[in-house]
Amino acid sequence: MKPLLHLYIDESGSRRPDRKPNEQPPKHDFFAMGGLVVNEENEEDVMAAHAAFCARWDIDYPLHSVDIRHSAGNFKWLYERTPEQRQEFYADLHATIASLPVLGIACVIDRPGYNKRYAALHEGNRWKLCKTAFAICLERSARLAIARDRKLKVFAEACGPKEDRALKSYFAALRQEGMPFNPSTSAKYAPMTAEDLKGTLYDLKFKTKKSPLSQLADLLLFPMAVGGYNPEYKAYSLLVRDKKLVDCHLTAEDLPRCGIKYSCFDAQERLAEDTENKLQLA
Repeated sequence: MKPLLHLYIDESGSRRPDRKPNEQPPKHDFFAMGGLVVNEENEEDVMAAHAAFCARWDIDYPLHSVDIRHSAGNFKWLYERTPEQRQEFYADLHATIASLPVLGIACVIDRPGYNKRYAALHEGNRWKLCKTAFAICLERSARLAIARDRKLKVFAEACGPKEDRALKSYFAALRQEGMPFNPSTSAKYAPMTAEDLKGTLYDLKFKTKKSPLSQLADLLLFPMAVGGYNPEYKAYSLLVRDKKLVDCHLTAEDLPRCGIKYSCFDAQERLAEDTENKLQLA
């Protein structure tokens, strides 16, 4: 069998198209699914680097993006450190990620833009956003696997029985039926056929936050999502600078079909289409 490319995916934001009527939307209202791709044989090096970072900072619990960003939970101690000490931690964390043989990849859906585009068109019959994001993220990762002459094995973070069953059904449908989108409106992306997807998508497994690779997927996903709104967001711009995103290794021709997908971003959608803007940050 061909060697494997591993895709580790996490998700950020609610899977529902609509928020509750009284719910205050966040500054950036999105649903994102993605994380990183890594050649199977490089995983041991990634786990060793993760372990070394945790040892340097006396961490024996998962690296959780939300807690790190807000100095909360297990990372409440960051709030008690000096600004210089906090900066040292963040710099070490980024340097560790930058040293890894991984690339970030994701699909990010702007919720207001999605509703503006599809609420009336598919009234009462809209998918959960995870169906769209999962299909797009896997297809683009499958194209990377084909380019490396590999098959794709997917590791998703376990969210719950119902949520995990949904991903299993999406995975099976991709292999059996191909991409779930309207062929006429998605033709410009040259969607992969069911035969090609079946030949490339090898397996889907679930991991918990105890998995070092799942933790790293979590750490990469949020910057990729916010980068769709603000390409100068520091964590995102550093990933671009150090070429840790798949976009940084694609040609202008391949970017729309293989790069990070920013869906329904309206004006912001230029980030997915405009290679020059990305490369200027590198």
